[in-house]
Amino acid sequence: MAVMISICAASPKGNADAIALAQVMWHESADIPSDAEKVAVAWCVLNRVDSDEFPDTVIEVLEQPGQFEGGYDPDYPVEPELYELALDVLERWETGEGRVLPKDYLYYHGDGKHNYFRKEYDSTEYWDWSLPSPYKE
Repeated sequence: MAVMISICAASPKGNADAIALAQVMWHESADIPSDAEKVAVAWCVLNRVDSDEFPDTVIEVLEQPGQFEGGYDPDYPVEPELYELALDVLERWETGEGRVLPKDYLYYHGDGKHNYFRKEYDSTEYWDWSLPSPYKE
């Protein structure tokens, strides 16, 4: 059962982004035990925000037609653990330190046990997890 946290609608933009990232992580990686793999979903979203090929905000990326459909819904729960991970990712994104997914990885798919990240939509070459993880596993 998901535990919901209540966050004031007047929260700063960073919190709104953290909420949205926590919601997409909930759907796309909540059953994956590795925090590094969970936050890689958030990094993939932020990589798209940074890319000229995608919209410029977290919400616009998540709501872009044909992208994250079913993977993001503003009605999904916000679990405290995932919200804290999302805040951590946003802070690391701002400082540029502690990235677990390189900037050029914009796509992924999952099998329920792991998510597989790639640079191109139709590529069969996947991220090898060679960056050091700031998360204890």
